[in-house]
Amino acid sequence: MLVELEDGEIKDVKVLENPYKDEPYGAGSKVALFLVSEGVNVLLTPMDCPKGKAILETGGVKIIKAEPGKRVEEVIKSLQSSL
Repeated sequence: MLVELEDGEIKDVKVLENPYKDEPYGAGSKVALFLVSEGVNVLLTPMDCPKGKAILETGGVKIIKAEPGKRVEEVIKSLQSSL
C-alpha cells in the first residue's frame, strides 16, 4: 500500500500487488528496488530484510519498524502524534 501524505494528512492511497510474491528467492531485494523505483520515501514494515534494507537506504528510503498486525492508518497516526 502506497500512502501519500500532504501537510500530515492522507492525500492518496494506492494498493499495489507485490510483483515478486511468488519468487522462490531474492524477493526482498527485488521488492526494495521496486519500492525505490516507485519513489517511496518511507517504508513502514514489521519485517527485517538485510539485503533489502541496504538497497532501500541507498535509494534514500527511511525504514520505520511497525508493530505487526496494526492497521496502516493507526501506524501513521501514531507517528504523526510522536512528531
